[in-house]
Formats: sequence, structure tokens, C-alpha cells
Amino acid sequence: MRGNDTKDDQNGWFDVAVLVEREVTGTAARRMVELYQMKSAPLRYNLVRSRLATPETEADQLMQKSLERLESLGVEVTGTVTDQEPIEALADLVGVTSSEEAVVVTDRHRVAEMFRRDLASQARTRLDLPLFHLVNR
Repeated sequence: MRGNDTKDDQNGWFDVAVLVEREVTGTAARRMVELYQMKSAPLRYNLVRSRLATPETEADQLMQKSLERLESLGVEVTGTVTDQEPIEALADLVGVTSSEEAVVVTDRHRVAEMFRRDLASQARTRLDLPLFHLVNR
């Protein structure tokens, strides 16, 4: 039931899959929560981050910071750090959680964005659901 505020799965959540390039800053967390504040169904953010580009402990620490920032805003959130490529990890997360929408949180990459090689452009090509791109500030 794509694009609908109400979810008829067994637990009633409106799931959002979130690919995190590095971490979710406070500003990005607030903007993400604002995007979905009008949803009538209970909302859950499911974060995934690849550890391929960073040391394992750093990836885990950055995920923990991201989870804490979102939890401090009073939202339900889960998080996973994986050894998969980022787009593969997001696609798998969408499948596992039956997410209705996706968000990609990245740092600014002007050249990659210009040539549509950034993570958000790749995710839009791969996924068949609404996707938002938030840039950390």
C-alpha cells in the first residue's frame, strides 16, 4: 500500500527506510521528523549505514549518535550497520521493513550530485517509492 498514511501490516507502523552516509546531524534529524509529522499512522525510522568506508568502531559510534539524536526528538527508531554497499543495504532494508518511503542523509557532494552519481540519485534509480534527500549541515 505505497504512499498511504495508514499501514495494514501486522503491527501498524508506517516505516521509513533511512540510508545514512555518515551520521544524522541534529539539523537533519529535525528536518526528517518535520517531513513526517503529519502522518496519522505510528511512524518508525529504520536507519542503515555501511561500514565499508570507515573503521568498524567509528561506523558503530556514528550510528549510535544518529539513533540518539532521533530518539531525543521522541521518535521510534532502529539502526543497523552493515558490510553491504550502501544502495544494496537500503534496498534490503526497504524489503525487510516494507518501508513506505525512503530518506537518504548525506554530506554535500556537488560534483557527484551534478552527474547524478550521488547516493540519493542511485537510490531513486533503484527503488520504486518516494525518496527524500537530506544534506547534513
